[in-house]
Amino acid sequence: MIAVQEQNWTAVIRLLTRLCEVQEELYHQKSQIITKEEMNTYLKNQKIVFSQVVDECKEIQELTAQQTSQALNKIAKQTEQLSSQAGRMNAELSCRLSELEKFRHRLSLRTLKIAVISQSALLILSTILQLLLN
Repeated sequence: MIAVQEQNWTAVIRLLTRLCEVQEELYHQKSQIITKEEMNTYLKNQKIVFSQVVDECKEIQELTAQQTSQALNKIAKQTEQLSSQAGRMNAELSCRLSELEKFRHRLSLRTLKIAVISQSALLILSTILQLLLN
């Protein structure tokens, strides 16, 4: 026959107490663990949300692409207009410079004529004065 000592009984009681505590912890943890059905529902909801986010991102991407394309077209038109305007201004400036050069040439010829005429008049007057004085 086996004799059970008090020390062994105390150990058995502590072990049973600990087992009860572990069982209670597992029971509480079980209530916190998600079931397969709950996980499937959660994943389906996440898939729907993800699909909505992807669709929204695609819409934003399309809008951004359209806006970028419109902005680039507008910039290209403005660049073309500026280039055309610069070409017209360049032609107008060349024309005005050419006219100014012609005017300067006519003015210098006129000035030369006036100088020649005035010098000729002085020479004639000087000659007449010399003739009169002699």
